[in-house]
Amino acid sequence: MSQDYDHRSNDVLIGELCQHGTTRLLESVPAFDAASLNPAAGAVFEACQKIQGRGGIPTIITIGEHLRWAGTLETVGGLDKLLPGNHAPQVVADAADSLMKLHRTAESKRLCLLRIENRIDDAELVERLAPLTEATSGKPREPRIRFFRPSEIVDYVPEPGTCLVGNNAILRGEVFVIGGEPGVGKSTAGTELAICGAQGRDWLGLTTHRKFRTLVIQNENGRYRLQQEYAARGLGAEIEENILVSEPPPFGMTLNHPEFLADVEAAVQNFKPDVLLFDPWNAAAKDDKAKDYAAAFDALRAMLPKGKDKPALGIVAHTKKPQSGEKRTGGSGLMHLLSGSYVLSSVPRSVFIMLRGSTEETDNSIVWANCKNNNGPLAPRTAWEREPSGFTPIPDFDWETFDDGGEGGRKVIKLEHIKTALGDGKWERSAAVERLEKESGCGKRACQKALHEKSPFAAHLVFDGKWIGLKTEEEEA
Repeated sequence: MSQDYDHRSNDVLIGELCQHGTTRLLESVPAFDAASLNPAAGAVFEACQKIQGRGGIPTIITIGEHLRWAGTLETVGGLDKLLPGNHAPQVVADAADSLMKLHRTAESKRLCLLRIENRIDDAELVERLAPLTEATSGKPREPRIRFFRPSEIVDYVPEPGTCLVGNNAILRGEVFVIGGEPGVGKSTAGTELAICGAQGRDWLGLTTHRKFRTLVIQNENGRYRLQQEYAARGLGAEIEENILVSEPPPFGMTLNHPEFLADVEAAVQNFKPDVLLFDPWNAAAKDDKAKDYAAAFDALRAMLPKGKDKPALGIVAHTKKPQSGEKRTGGSGLMHLLSGSYVLSSVPRSVFIMLRGSTEETDNSIVWANCKNNNGPLAPRTAWEREPSGFTPIPDFDWETFDDGGEGGRKVIKLEHIKTALGDGKWERSAAVERLEKESGCGKRACQKALHEKSPFAAHLVFDGKWIGLKTEEEEA
């Protein structure tokens, strides 16, 4: 080919190479003098040669992908230049087949199948395949495994901001679990984590080292329940900017569906969370088999960015039904209560289990136990009162009783306590609270709540301004 091969002819060459994507054009191109081509056509020609040399089929998809990684995409005028029109179905199928042979990741294959089914176009395919390219990039791929000498291991310093909560209890890039029986408050603990992260507050007794962003993918609560929960917490600029919560997906947590994965992946990329909370686990792993659990973990990990941008992955999971006479009070054995496969307790680096503090129906106390932490010491057990507005510590929790039976560790105010404390008299609120403290052994705050107009015992009480007394038998009737 002569040196005066004009620019328009080069555009035709680019268009032909990108439109048809067959070896027919390449068979005639080698006769050309590559030096005679303008930079744009030359870049496309070089891309075609390298793609074909690797056993691939030069098409708009593979050419665009190669040029992006070679840093020469702008030389040809960007993606718009490489997209002159629609391609024949066979061309697209050939390109996708080639990519599926060159790419080994499940994500690459999934994107190619989406293109074959015309659910994404060429531009989106090229854009989303770019970070996954290995075979056509011409650049060294990231190693699948790395090795370190002991001195390198000792000298390792984590990236700033890696530790989010506790003594390495929640780390970026690591998996953690919040477990507990149904209705104990696991999802509420997840909401508490998100709000504490947004505000930089300690979470259930564990230090929050910096403010962080949380993305919650949940299948438990609809908009009405979420409205109640967040309205009780109060809103602020920090909460608004640092928390994103899904509604229950209309078709469920379909981790095997490409469109669901793509939607979650887009949300993660846009929001850039430090923590991704998945609630509940049984919505992802339908069967309690190791392969199902491993597949669910793999699908979740595939949605997350790699490297320093990878968030902590939190899993909210159910524990098994209590057995007759079984004690659940603390220790590392609690993590084996997680329902389903051992994978759920072996994969996470830290596990938290929430236990009921009492079997009393009117009692909403919980015990918070850290039964696994591979990256640091276990946090001590703590007791909390779960309320719509969050969790408050219980300083007078009776651990001896809880450890003895595991069924009623918290000192609970009963109607008998109130009847004995008040008797037949009427008392000022402060005096009534003091008498109830002595009778029940409970703290001042608990006694104030028990003698409040909205307490479970209010139907048995008479409130007269600052005075409190018991109803008579006639009044009770």
